[in-house]
Amino acid sequence: MDKNIQDIINKLKEFEKSIKEVVTVKLNESVIIKNLSDSVNYFKEQILSGERPFISISENSNGFVISDGNHRFQAYKELGFKKIPIRDYTGGKVLKKELLDIWNNSKLK
Repeated sequence: MDKNIQDIINKLKEFEKSIKEVVTVKLNESVIIKNLSDSVNYFKEQILSGERPFISISENSNGFVISDGNHRFQAYKELGFKKIPIRDYTGGKVLKKELLDIWNNSKLK
């Protein structure tokens, strides 16, 4: 991938984390999602169209948690997916059991 494009993608990822609203940016397209329902529905549409957005898993004092992608996670769950793509930020510590616990105990606030 072209370095300029990768730099843009990295900057967009940092920007997405820094704002309060969920913003999904694709090349030549911007979508601003203003509430939970819109966000989950947007990700459901993405998933149904064949895209598979990642969920980020990390570890904090409460154990293993979804550190990024709660709305994507909820969309997968509502669509009945049993396997979803994750990015593991635990250094490989997260196991299938912990992922199942996250899945079974998830509740959006």
